[in-house]
Amino acid sequence: MGHRRRGGFTLTELLAVMLILAIAAALARSGFEGLMAGARARAAIREMVTDFRYAQQMAVSEGKNYYVLIDWENNFYRIKTSSHPQPKVIKQVWLEGNVRLTGIKSNDNNFYSRKEFHFCSSGAPSSGITIYLQDYRGKDYSITVLPATGRVRVYY
Repeated sequence: MGHRRRGGFTLTELLAVMLILAIAAALARSGFEGLMAGARARAAIREMVTDFRYAQQMAVSEGKNYYVLIDWENNFYRIKTSSHPQPKVIKQVWLEGNVRLTGIKSNDNNFYSRKEFHFCSSGAPSSGITIYLQDYRGKDYSITVLPATGRVRVYY
């Protein structure tokens, strides 16, 4: 009589399947972490754009200047009013590890490490400006505030 094989898997087969699943899980996790970090960088950039638009709208609705200070050396931006005698800081944001400022260029084509501009009561900025940013992977982004109209655009 022949030797009959019993149903089931050998220990070697089970270990091979578990190894394949572990490798697949590790690859999926690293890809997911990169995806999440990229999403956080884009969210920080969208927040900056939203804050600039908010400052512009508040300047129009309140009829006074709203100032935006961008400082790439310290990786932050600040929005404040022109209230006298002491300007009121509306918001100050330090950009975290996922995104950093890499340059600021005014419409005079000069680069700055620190630049302030304001939105006047018509919504127009005092000058056009382009802010350059980079995420942790080295992907470049830019935010442009157009002169005259004050339109705020982001380029991914």
